[in-house]
Amino acid sequence: TVTEGALGGWSLTSLVCSAGSVDLAGRTASVTLAAGDAVTCTFTNTKDATLTIVKDANPNDAQDFSFTTTGTGPAGFTAGFLEDDDADGTLPSTRTFTFSSSQLGPKTVTEGALSGWTLTNLVCTSGSVDIANRTASVTIAAGSAVTCTFTNTKDATLTIVKDANPNDAQDFSF
Repeated sequence: TVTEGALGGWSLTSLVCSAGSVDLAGRTASVTLAAGDAVTCTFTNTKDATLTIVKDANPNDAQDFSFTTTGTGPAGFTAGFLEDDDADGTLPSTRTFTFSSSQLGPKTVTEGALSGWTLTNLVCTSGSVDIANRTASVTIAAGSAVTCTFTNTKDATLTIVKDANPNDAQDFSF
């Protein structure tokens, strides 16, 4: 009997022996050897991958930004999440999600539209981005480490007040 120990950051994805039996969940190969036997057991491991989402608000602000996702992944990823970009530790400005071998594949992360803010840049280290739809699309492969940064700029306002003394119906042009 040969049992592979669990190793953080890796998933045992296949266990095949030319004879005997295997228990993938138990990470164990069981073989009875007789004189002259030549048995091969192959343990195949797949490295976990990460996806990091960074929120950059200009200027830094306590505004919370919401994100929705598609694709399999850890609960914090599939449920959607919030981030902000200020010194308040209530919400982070960066989240890293770790995907095991069974969660690899295509993912999308979409930032919700927010009145008073404009998504001015969206960059990922791999995959594609669609600023108009506020979406990053990536394919998470074994061992990959992808980072996507969503940059929002707070809209500016200008208020013009005209005060005539005394109050008058006169129109003023600007």
